[in-house]
Amino acid sequence: MQNTPELLAIVPSADGIIVSGLLDSLPNTDYELLLCGQSAATASGFGGCERILLRGEPLHTDASGQASFSVNIGDLPPDVSLVSAGVARLDPGGGRESSELSAMLPVAALPDPLFADGFE
Repeated sequence: MQNTPELLAIVPSADGIIVSGLLDSLPNTDYELLLCGQSAATASGFGGCERILLRGEPLHTDASGQASFSVNIGDLPPDVSLVSAGVARLDPGGGRESSELSAMLPVAALPDPLFADGFE
C-alpha cells in the first residue's frame, strides 16, 4: 500500500481554489494525484469521495522520496466544503497501486467581495 499524501492548505485565489500538500513515499517514483470533495466529515475524519475534483495530476518524488504539490482545481461545487487526497503509484508495466485517502481539510472561506478593496 502507498503512503497517503498530506494536505497542507486549501485556499481561494482569483483563479480558483489552490490545494497544496506533500507526499513522502518511495524515492524517484512516479505517482498520480487524486483530489476528492466531500460535503460533510466522515466519522473517521479521513477519506470520503462524493466528488472527484482532480484526477491524474502527475507527481514525481525526489531522491529522498518527497514530492510537493500545489494545484488549481478551479471553482468548487457549492456543496463541497472538505477535500481529501490520494495517490496512485505508477509502475513501468502499467500497473497502479493506490493509497488510502488523506485526512480531510476544510476549504478556507472566501473573503466577502464587498470588503475586498478596504474602502467600505
